[in-house]
Amino acid sequence: MLRVSSGSHIVTILGLIGIVGEIPQQSLYLLGSVQTVKRVVSKMLEEQEYENAITKERITCRAISKNGEGSKKTLRITAKGKILLGWIGLLKNYEDITYGTNLSFEVTHVLRNHKLAEVVMMLHRAGVTVDPNLIRPLRPFSMQANENLIQYPSFYSSKTLKNVNESESVKLKYILTLGAVMTKNRCYSVYNTRNDPIRWNGEGEGKASYLIGSIASHNSALKWNTSCIMFANNGQVVLDSIKQSRVKRSVKGTNGRWYKEAPVSIIDMYYGVHFVPLDENGIRLLRILFREDCREKITEIFFSKEEMKHNYNNFDAIKDGKLFFNHLDSDMQKLVRLYDYMTFHKLTGNILCYDFQLSYLQAYFGNKASYYVCKLDVIEERLGLPKWQNTKR
Repeated sequence: MLRVSSGSHIVTILGLIGIVGEIPQQSLYLLGSVQTVKRVVSKMLEEQEYENAITKERITCRAISKNGEGSKKTLRITAKGKILLGWIGLLKNYEDITYGTNLSFEVTHVLRNHKLAEVVMMLHRAGVTVDPNLIRPLRPFSMQANENLIQYPSFYSSKTLKNVNESESVKLKYILTLGAVMTKNRCYSVYNTRNDPIRWNGEGEGKASYLIGSIASHNSALKWNTSCIMFANNGQVVLDSIKQSRVKRSVKGTNGRWYKEAPVSIIDMYYGVHFVPLDENGIRLLRILFREDCREKITEIFFSKEEMKHNYNNFDAIKDGKLFFNHLDSDMQKLVRLYDYMTFHKLTGNILCYDFQLSYLQAYFGNKASYYVCKLDVIEERLGLPKWQNTKR
């Protein structure tokens, strides 16, 4: 018999399905100990007796099913398993996102759901509120903004954001944004590129970014400095995405002539573009990123106020006559600006980074920079974060 109790792996898996609709089997490692999660999933794929830890109600069923092949293998709730979603209070949300019908097996729909599921898994483990029942409903523009509703990091999916202001929902159609993480004074649009550079539509994403920023500022203390988080398997994918978004495109003018137009690139649109790897390092990085003024606090760990005061344009500090740049918040926007500046002025510098960032930094900067590798444990301890419990992949 399996107990459906708060905090258990069973509730976590059911909760993810209730929030997203389905989860990719290949990404179960993001939930923690792989052996433990796989053992629980294998049991849920078979007929089992479940007991509600609160009401003591019991039911015998096969809770989830496995569909698809290879990387498209997906875990979905069964018809009888929906009763378990009712136990944890997510049946209504599941019916809302599926519109009361079965989920599509069309490849693009499954892929988007899988990308969203990976994001929700990581945000959940990083301490972000992802349960629709626990986050505060967003205030539409028609309501007066008399208080800041968002007091802690909360994730709102793109479907939720579309329903906030129905007259503006068309701007959130056919976009790559999976949703947004909002805090009391910040907002991050969320993307998941996995292994492929993002196909950027500057005009469409720009309208969506502006609308999401407007919604966030109407519900929190945000002052129009929207950033974004890009989940990917490697930082090089994010750099390639930025590079492609900056390529000029051919446009036909009103006079019939063709000319090159500079598009609205990713780094032009967002105040910050933070790369987060799809692994436990990424989860730990998220915990750091959602600390208030994390970049400034991290820089203060290594440099005095006097050294930070005399910073040099795109660099964060000058120490012993050397220029230093802080990449410990994984901000690719600032990194690209730094590279452009160093290349134009033929400068060399020093970069603070983590070990998982070294590969793309060395490929990008070459001999233009030296690298000082910092440990996540040290940064977490200095920021007052709880010690991370490592789990094997």
